[in-house]
Amino acid sequence: MCERAIKLQKYIDEWLVKEIALKRGVRTATASNSTSSIELDYRDLQRLQLSSNEWKHLEVITEMLGRFKKATSALSEIQKPQIQHVWLMYDMLFDYIETMSSGLDDDTERQPTEWPSVVEAAVQEGKKKLSKYYARTSEDRGLLYNCGVILDPTTKLTIYEVLLSQIFMTVSS
Repeated sequence: MCERAIKLQKYIDEWLVKEIALKRGVRTATASNSTSSIELDYRDLQRLQLSSNEWKHLEVITEMLGRFKKATSALSEIQKPQIQHVWLMYDMLFDYIETMSSGLDDDTERQPTEWPSVVEAAVQEGKKKLSKYYARTSEDRGLLYNCGVILDPTTKLTIYEVLLSQIFMTVSS
């Protein structure tokens, strides 16, 4: 729904502007007895109109939700065991939500105004939920995930080399 709304943003905005103008014209031309029902429609339409900042927020939220949708689809479309991909998927999603969480205040180009508190709360709840499941890939169960990654011929030890290089880059800077 959000993806479609973003694709149709120009047309949605144009339609609302025309409808609001039409309702305003009808309201002024009608008798006072029927004005209340038309005025209600006019106000409802105004509430549907999104500002440019709200559209930008919707784009970022849609991008975030899209990452989770892609991860879920990727893991559920294949009929074979996917333990090696589960750990990597959690790792990528966790990194992404961490970046998203810290970027809510930092990225002034994409978010020119303060985020609504409900969005910040949703990101924090998503981070909390992801952390709960991500924690299950450590300790005893972590051995299974790590073995799955190492035994997968497409990843072997390369993922660990990448993670180590990222750690060394962080430590040295």
